[in-house]
Amino acid sequence: MRKKFTVIKKDTALTLNYGALALLEHLIFSFQTDDGALHQLAPEAIATEGAKIHITFAAHELLTHSSLTFSTADNAVLLSCSLAIKRHPFYRNPALRGISSAVISARPTEAFKRWTAIYRHKDWWSRPAFSDTAEYVPDRTHVVYAELAGGEYLHALTLAEGDFASHLAGDDDAISLHLSSFAEGKSEMSAFAIAFAVASDPYKAADSVFAYATQTLQLPSYVEHKRRLPLNETLGWCSWDAFYHQVDEKGVLEKAAELTEKGVPVRWMLIDDGWLQQNEQRLTSLEEDREKFPSGFAELIHTLKREHGIQWVGVWHAFAGYWGGIDPASSLAKAMPNCFYTTANGAMVPNVIDEGARTFWDRWYGMLRSKGVDFVKVDGQSSVANHYLYDERATVMAQRAHAALDAAV
Repeated sequence: MRKKFTVIKKDTALTLNYGALALLEHLIFSFQTDDGALHQLAPEAIATEGAKIHITFAAHELLTHSSLTFSTADNAVLLSCSLAIKRHPFYRNPALRGISSAVISARPTEAFKRWTAIYRHKDWWSRPAFSDTAEYVPDRTHVVYAELAGGEYLHALTLAEGDFASHLAGDDDAISLHLSSFAEGKSEMSAFAIAFAVASDPYKAADSVFAYATQTLQLPSYVEHKRRLPLNETLGWCSWDAFYHQVDEKGVLEKAAELTEKGVPVRWMLIDDGWLQQNEQRLTSLEEDREKFPSGFAELIHTLKREHGIQWVGVWHAFAGYWGGIDPASSLAKAMPNCFYTTANGAMVPNVIDEGARTFWDRWYGMLRSKGVDFVKVDGQSSVANHYLYDERATVMAQRAHAALDAAV
């Protein structure tokens, strides 16, 4: 049954209700300027328009407008933020800070019994955290599941849309939602920030969130509707935990022989990080390291498939080619100059400004196919924000990078 979502103004803060359930209270909307100052906004008016609740904030000396909008559908709610800094035609104007450009904080009520948060533990790695207290929600949290005292379940998902990406973090007795552009000089914000839903079943809550978010933001359908590959239904082996960066041809063949001897029905193998030629974490060649793989991938893959019943062989690579991108002094960079872009911090990465990245991936994947490689594992996709920090809009660059990569598959 559809719940009624409401927002109640009380003094200078807001309370969010979901049916008879008080979800969050003392909601505060703030923004940060590039001088490091945090400016808190005071709610002025609440208006309802169909399935939307629109909150406008009192006039601020730096802003032309500021608002929050809650859009609802069935059990799901989407929050969008909008504000703009006044611009003088000549003087130096203030701008939004690149990190935590806007912050929305709120206190969970006693209705929260316990939660699980998925947060970015490292730039390349997410892991779960567990508690029942808001202040322990880790920084850079992107997903929260909460069991409520009344027996229902909350699912919350932060979003990256337009020029901004969001994350959650505990803050004393509150939870804060941070929106960041990762670029300096921006004076306007208009973006969806978070989606959440409540349901009697945790899976239904998650389904509602993903269905509403993907539909509203016009994103590719979520995993339930994606095409599953045959190898997803079989047992596989990855070289990482066995060899880490020391993976080589001899070790892969010995492991394949061991699995065959023991009757382990492995049908795919993944050669993880360690097979590429690189210098100081930057890619120098598209070819495998022939000191580690003297016979070459073509012969190795042929042997794995012919003698050990392996049906699919895949290889690893990072989203930027290698962890630090491309080595600008390498023969690879010199042979494909239009395929790469050098960011403000000196990283050379596949060029998503134009068609360079697509050409790069096409050529690399074509070469891998010719050697018998069947699939790739793309790692370090969060590196876009680091490489383009204070250079280009990280969310836009990430979208372009994914589009170029997908088009080459």
